[in-house]
Amino acid sequence: MLSLSLSLSLSLTSISMMLQWNPTTLEEVKNEDIDRVFQPFSSERELQVPSDDSNRWAVIHLKSPTSLMDPIPR
Repeated sequence: MLSLSLSLSLSLTSISMMLQWNPTTLEEVKNEDIDRVFQPFSSERELQVPSDDSNRWAVIHLKSPTSLMDPIPR
């Protein structure tokens, strides 16, 4: 049976082998690429936040383990 540290080490090694950075070095990063990261989204991709409270989630305050079964007060 593998020890925990060996198991973690093997997992991290396999993950790092799957990662392929592009660009591979900081020197290869172009100013245009950095600028693109900070450009605003187009209006259709921007997050739409409703101005009223109609879509808010109800807040549940747990008083006991069974309070999830209690009806939500309105």
